[in-house]
Amino acid sequence: MSDQLLSNQIFSIVGTTATGKTSLALQIADEIIRQDKAVGVTIISADSRQVYKGLEVCSGSDVPPMWSIMTQFATACHGHPEFPIFLFGTSVLEPTAEWSVTHFRQYALPIIQQSFENGFSVIIVGGTGLYHEHLFSTDPLLDIPPNKELRLAAALLSLDQLQEKVATDASDAWSAMNDSDRYNPRRLIRALEKAAGSDAPLASIHFPFNLSHLNHATLGIIDSPENLKNKIRNRVNERLQHGALDVTTSLIRKYEDQLWKLAAFTSTGCKEIRMYLERQIDIDQLKELWSRRELQYAKRQLTWWKTHQFASSSPLFANKTKQWVDLSKNEQENWQTAVTQSCILALC
Repeated sequence: MSDQLLSNQIFSIVGTTATGKTSLALQIADEIIRQDKAVGVTIISADSRQVYKGLEVCSGSDVPPMWSIMTQFATACHGHPEFPIFLFGTSVLEPTAEWSVTHFRQYALPIIQQSFENGFSVIIVGGTGLYHEHLFSTDPLLDIPPNKELRLAAALLSLDQLQEKVATDASDAWSAMNDSDRYNPRRLIRALEKAAGSDAPLASIHFPFNLSHLNHATLGIIDSPENLKNKIRNRVNERLQHGALDVTTSLIRKYEDQLWKLAAFTSTGCKEIRMYLERQIDIDQLKELWSRRELQYAKRQLTWWKTHQFASSSPLFANKTKQWVDLSKNEQENWQTAVTQSCILALC
């Protein structure tokens, strides 16, 4: 009979791209069930691109081929062929749909609630740092809805004009932004929405479960730029072998050019593959540009996680722990097994 020692446990598996976060999540989930530490395991993808249908190859959703689509907690997901392990948040939306921190919270929190009510452990895995940071935040500004009028007006502004408007109308948000945020129109517009929405009375967010009864463990993975460069190049080759060109061709046929400005199509690889298909670059240039863009993204992630060691910004958990693995300094070939065993032993 299960002692359910980990049924009140949330794991956040974070770090840079190409470091094996998803496979580590799957291994930890498998071990929790094998050791009978919880009734089941819920895995939720915190990736801003893997949520979209049709982008699985380019975004690297890495759903095991033997898993099947099913329904759990009244929500579509991928299920383990043998164990009560369920993966949510991959291939959920059409590329034309909106997705943001607010959407992610509204999607993930009910799943987490039902998971704990049924004795499950929860694993949040993915490289989108803002999703981890704000998932359990009580900041009411996060739930301010999109402002269509503001977005239409902002779409007419140049980047310089948009930056100037945020610096003036949302000065606190502007001061808190890093360089990447300041050059990201979507985040600039969202800062304006929050500033406009904050004029109305806002109540603090109340969760459907008590964080003070739950434990939170961050498992982080980083690697050296040189190692990441080699891994990314290999992964680009694998994705091309697995049909990335055909998938992107289908997306081009299905969605008009103007829709390619949407967030889904900013996934690394999409732009570069389209350039190749339109004969603007050759296959070697495609591989180089795609790999370079992935590496630039990984470097930004490294910078992010240096100042977000605990993943979640919420201080309300009963217990918070962190364990970071630097693969460039880890000589163990089976590091995932070692990390899995050490974290389960530590938490039990």
